[in-house]
Amino acid sequence: MRLAKKLLLSDVVLVGVFMIDLVKVHADSFDTSYKENQLFSSLKDTDLVSILPEGGFLYGQGMTTDIDGNTIYYDSQTDESAISVAEARFLFSNSVEDGKDNYQINSLSTRRTSPASTVFSLNLSAKYESSAFSGSGLRFAGYLFKTTGTAGKNLTYNTYVSGGAVGSETDAWNSYDAGEPVGNSIAVTVGTPERFSGTSTYFTKNPKSGTYYTVENK
Repeated sequence: MRLAKKLLLSDVVLVGVFMIDLVKVHADSFDTSYKENQLFSSLKDTDLVSILPEGGFLYGQGMTTDIDGNTIYYDSQTDESAISVAEARFLFSNSVEDGKDNYQINSLSTRRTSPASTVFSLNLSAKYESSAFSGSGLRFAGYLFKTTGTAGKNLTYNTYVSGGAVGSETDAWNSYDAGEPVGNSIAVTVGTPERFSGTSTYFTKNPKSGTYYTVENK
């Protein structure tokens, strides 16, 4: 009788461990799927996006200008290297699972440890989606963003997986010195878009693995 009770207890423990592992697998799968499906959620699977040399994706037209005045023009509709949104989601999903950018392994500029100096001018209807963030402490976007080709100066920011902040270049550097978001920077929470006028950038503190942000000129 005691042997039967011991066997029964052992079976319960094994089933319990199995169920915990099963729940964990489903939770991990849901988390990755959620992040993947949020990417360019407003676009069709067949829409084209450009993979940027410094990481991240662009839908539409834009131009980067570095500190030396060098400019690069982008147009996802004419870019011969552009990929579909479906392909971008697949690449992003794999990068989150592996903890690195499979599509731009050597690039870290999209989640820098200090504020960026390169300005990304987004045309009307253009949308930028970053690579996945990781690491501790403050992490900064690889670009300063502003609008071009439109009368308005407001950009719309969204953050996914964990929250962040948006501010001017001065706000970013003041936050860098303070070790946390300060100045006139505004908090951006998951599920709540924020608009910011003028040249601005995104930063986050202690981001959860897989955190990313979007910027849109609309």
